[in-house]
Amino acid sequence: MFVRKRGEKKDKSMKKQVTGKYGKTFIKHSGMGKLSCGMAAVSFVLISSAILIAYLMRGNTISMVGGLGSLAVAAAGFGFHAAMTGFRDRDRNYLTCRIGITLNSVILLGLIIIFFRGVF
Repeated sequence: MFVRKRGEKKDKSMKKQVTGKYGKTFIKHSGMGKLSCGMAAVSFVLISSAILIAYLMRGNTISMVGGLGSLAVAAAGFGFHAAMTGFRDRDRNYLTCRIGITLNSVILLGLIIIFFRGVF
């Protein structure tokens, strides 16, 4: 980044970027990362409700379960995309983006495997 010689002081603007008034500043989480984690939760709730409905109705509601599964795939895909765009935010904590990518990709992969398992 910036290379300085020994004894040379930091520029005031650079010092403000690194520290706040009383030391290190609090770095907020990425907004899109929070949205991504929320979409993973929504997708999980949709999958759980589809499984519960299929169990309670003894498999007689194929279209409802299929629709909830499709909505879960869409929510997981949107959550994955939101997490990827969350990495573009500057000076943010990317932990929620990492969690969102992991959860959404696991849910998406699991639903795709279930879909292809049912087709073949």
